[in-house]
Amino acid sequence: MSDAPKKGGKPGASEGQDAELEREADRIIGELSSAFAELGDDARWRVARAVIHRAVHAAARSRQVEFCVMASYLAEMIPHAHGLMHGADPGSPRHKEPLH
Repeated sequence: MSDAPKKGGKPGASEGQDAELEREADRIIGELSSAFAELGDDARWRVARAVIHRAVHAAARSRQVEFCVMASYLAEMIPHAHGLMHGADPGSPRHKEPLH
């Protein structure tokens, strides 16, 4: 049986469970960011990068997450992150930054 999300949902989880999981993840990431604040101004990014990296490893080790499902989800996060960071406006000054 594939663990690919069914249309309109995620495998084995309700929207309420997903919302609770997201709140708990936000709390833990906030704690990590505070704990590693001495890393400097980019601490939040460094913590986010580490969490993403370790989550990919955990999913791969579990053998319960199909590669294509994980890869597709990560690909979906690219435009999502882009929109969160500075919107879909191609004229945004953020698009001219060197690390864009």
